[in-house]
Amino acid sequence: MRYSALGSLTSPKTKQRDNNPTIRPKLRWLMMSGNAHLLSSKRISTSIEEQSENVWRSTIDALEKAGMTVHDIVKVTQYLKLEEHIPLYSAIRDKYLEGAMPASTLLVVPHLDPSSRLVDVEIIAAKDDLEFSTKQ
Repeated sequence: MRYSALGSLTSPKTKQRDNNPTIRPKLRWLMMSGNAHLLSSKRISTSIEEQSENVWRSTIDALEKAGMTVHDIVKVTQYLKLEEHIPLYSAIRDKYLEGAMPASTLLVVPHLDPSSRLVDVEIIAAKDDLEFSTKQ
């Protein structure tokens, strides 16, 4: 998994009451991609259920380490190898998102690499963090 927390985004023309996370005065960002390899065992399961659970569990763990929750996710891009996995994957994703509704894109990519991957997820999360921004 690759993820990075970026510093704050500041703009003198922003309004504090604005709900758009790209123009809030002070934000801490987390961007993650390629977390399918963080499956709980060395052997990659051939089960879409297990891979989906493990990918979302690792995503939640990374968010928690960054002091964030699923409600801080502003964009999620999901890659599935097989179209027939969409309903099952979506149910697992929705369970982990706990009602959060980030912008979302789901793509079916028959040639995910390595071939044993059935799912991969990228997220962008942003959090207002005044304590973080005052330490800059």
